[in-house]
Amino acid sequence: MAQVAGISPASVQRIWAANDIKPHLTRTFKLSNDPNFEEKFWDGHRVVSGPARQGTGAVLR
Repeated sequence: MAQVAGISPASVQRIWAANDIKPHLTRTFKLSNDPNFEEKFWDGHRVVSGPARQGTGAVLR
């Protein structure tokens, strides 16, 4: 990145630190090749509804 931007690696590190950028902590997500992936995904992420109580909201299971 430093080379492409025409600045020193130390400058890149300072800019990242000043802006709290941590590219080494970036999460990745890999989709499954399972043909039933979407169905299985949504089965595990349905919103559970029930009688509303004071101070409660939707709950994901």
